[in-house]
Amino acid sequence: METLVVGGISLMLVIYLFAAMIWPEKF
Repeated sequence: METLVVGGISLMLVIYLFAAMIWPEKF
């Protein structure tokens, strides 16, 4: 269960960084 939480957090961070690279004006 802990690995699922850590995986979800890392996935959210990767998506956030990816979005920041695509739309820098929104962040």
